[in-house]
Amino acid sequence: KELFEMVVRRFIEYVHLLPASESHHHSVPGGMLIHALETSSWSLRSAQNVRPATSGWIDVDKALEPSYHYASWVGGLMHDMGKLTSDMNVFAVSTYDKTTQTNKKVSDSIPHWHPEKESLISWAKRYDVATYSVSFKGGRIHNQHNSTTSSLISPILGKGVALDRLLTSPINIHHELVGVL
Repeated sequence: KELFEMVVRRFIEYVHLLPASESHHHSVPGGMLIHALETSSWSLRSAQNVRPATSGWIDVDKALEPSYHYASWVGGLMHDMGKLTSDMNVFAVSTYDKTTQTNKKVSDSIPHWHPEKESLISWAKRYDVATYSVSFKGGRIHNQHNSTTSSLISPILGKGVALDRLLTSPINIHHELVGVL
């Protein structure tokens, strides 16, 4: 539950219904989630058919396998997360007025969402955002998001079992994963 379900739940709090791209793959509402789940599933299946570099110790290599498989799954899930910071702006369109139980058009007082600060869901709750919109930043460099992806790994993994799986192996697989991302 903690290794997969809770990680996916935290991931959803960040990507909610965001697209994975502006006009390429998975450019529909929810596209980021669909793409990430497809990629993480493929990564896990692929990892189960590939042996990582040997440590030189059979018992250590065997002990590392589950952690490498998990790191492959996490890497697939997270591989496009940097797009949240480098490629797109998310801003409120309307807020929910609890008194009148209606949506109201937003004033400029609500700041754009900053994923480095909090999840999309937390931002929406804090400002009573009922609807939001996404705009893609102009002048983006292809794959620029790769350099910021690893900055969001901590809030997705959390501080418990998922992070421990990557940190407490015979080697620090978390460090390797951050490098790959």
